[in-house]
Amino acid sequence: MANIVDIEEFAKDGKEVPTHGVEYRFKVGNKLLIWSEPTITGKQILELAQLIPVTQYQLNQKFKHGVVEPIELTEVVELTRKGLERFTYMKLDQTEGSK
Repeated sequence: MANIVDIEEFAKDGKEVPTHGVEYRFKVGNKLLIWSEPTITGKQILELAQLIPVTQYQLNQKFKHGVVEPIELTEVVELTRKGLERFTYMKLDQTEGSK
């Protein structure tokens, strides 16, 4: 079994997240998830968190010191990025007249 690295703990401690030989534990909202690769797409994060259909959610990455950046579905996220703590999401409202 591979070592599991909690990216939030590493971010809070200011430590570098290993880039290989580990699995990555992270939160999406209140869900705790594990991924075996150092990179993941926005779509894969939403699918892993069972937020389906993925097009109905806005995904964000939250960093130490409160910095928040949006993530596109096709964007590749580096789980080893320094300061990355967790992911948040928001269900998108259906706008009137949209198809």
